[in-house]
Amino acid sequence: MSELISQDDFWGESIRKRAVQFSFDDGELLWNLNSLRHSMLLKLGRDWADWDIEAAVDNHPADTADGRTHKTFPVRVYLDGLRSPFNAGSVMRTALAFGVEQCWFSPEGCSPDHRRARRSSMGAVDRIKWDVKTLKELSDTLTGTLFALELGGADISDFEFPRSGTVIIGSEELGVSPPALRRAENDGGIVSIHLPGPKASLNAGVAFGILLRQWIQSINQR
Repeated sequence: MSELISQDDFWGESIRKRAVQFSFDDGELLWNLNSLRHSMLLKLGRDWADWDIEAAVDNHPADTADGRTHKTFPVRVYLDGLRSPFNAGSVMRTALAFGVEQCWFSPEGCSPDHRRARRSSMGAVDRIKWDVKTLKELSDTLTGTLFALELGGADISDFEFPRSGTVIIGSEELGVSPPALRRAENDGGIVSIHLPGPKASLNAGVAFGILLRQWIQSINQR
C-alpha cells in the first residue's frame, strides 16, 4: 500500500514522500484500514455495526479455500419463535459450520429470508437446508430424537446426546414454548448450559454454538 501511494501522482508530493516511510504487512494493513473505517463512520455519525452488516459478503473466502473435507451430521434444529434476524442468521451460519443437516423455523419467528438474517448468516441461508414448519408439521415428519435447550434441564456435560435428532431452540424472551417443551420432555429430554457467573442466560446463537460443539463431539467419540 505504501508503495502504491508513493508512486501515484494523485497524492501530493509530501504525502508520497511520507508514504515510503511506512511499511505494513497484510495483517497490520487490514487492522489500520479497519481503524480508519470506524473513525470515518464515527465522524459521519453512523454505527459501526450497521456498516458491518451492510458490508458482509455472501461467500467468505475461508469457506472454500481451506481444502477441508466437509461433513454433514444427522443433526437438526427447530427454532421455536426466534424473533431476532441477527440470531436467526447466526444460528444458520453456526449450523453450516458444524455440519448440521437441516434448520426449521416456526411460523411465529423470524424468516430466514429477512434481509438482516441473510446478512448475518454470511451466505449460509443459501447453502443449508431450511424450511418453515409448525410444531405439528415437524412432529409428523420427524426422524430421530427430539430434545430442547432450556433452563432447568440436565447439564450439558452429563446429557446423553442422540446419534440422530433435533434440538429445539426457543425465543429470546420466552424460551421454548410450552407445547414444544412437553414434546421434548416426552422424548429426548431437556439440556441446559449451567452458568457459574451472575448472569443466568446466554444469547440464543451463542448457546446454540456451545450445544453443537458438545453434540458433534459426542457423535464423533462413538
